[in-house]
Amino acid sequence: MSARPQFAIETGTAAPSVAARLNGATESRSLEGGASTLLAALDECLEAIGAKGSRVAEWVAVAQGPGSYTGLRAGLASAAVLAHLGDVPLVPVPSALMWACDLAPGWTEATVCLDAGRDQAWVQTVRCGSGGLAEPLGDPRLAPREEALALPGPLCGDMCGEGENEKAARQMPARAAFLLDLAPGLSAQAPESVLPVYFRPSRWEPAGSADAVD
Repeated sequence: MSARPQFAIETGTAAPSVAARLNGATESRSLEGGASTLLAALDECLEAIGAKGSRVAEWVAVAQGPGSYTGLRAGLASAAVLAHLGDVPLVPVPSALMWACDLAPGWTEATVCLDAGRDQAWVQTVRCGSGGLAEPLGDPRLAPREEALALPGPLCGDMCGEGENEKAARQMPARAAFLLDLAPGLSAQAPESVLPVYFRPSRWEPAGSADAVD
């Protein structure tokens, strides 16, 4: 049994959330007031799983993006603070893998389509890997919106189904709990080395940090 809970932070979507897990018990909370309510919501999760007052985690998972520019930065900053607090690793989770958790059981290969603005979609092909969790297949790319939505096979992401409507997206279940499932299969990193992934390279990011798609 683990003596420390695991934390997860997701702030790149229209419905940001946090989650915590301890010995199989998982609790999540939507951030109704945005990133400013993150720690209070995390404390509620910890209390619900019997770890009240314990902000020292076994590890911290965070959605790396792409997603909301401001949201991602706030989430990564909070996750880094929590990781430093417990001197524990930070596990960045590509947001495409999180969105693929929406897919119905039985899928083998699918496409994640995220709204990148400017009538474009950020497209990432994923495959069903170990334990039914998504793994990236090839590199992401930007594509015209209509082209992306016409791609064959299962589609998921904020341009598909309920996610296409922002009001509906805000009412979706908290997604941070998906990160707790995905993180154990990914590489942990030092908090200071984790950078957000944007839809397009950002001119505000230092050289070398925009290898990911902004």
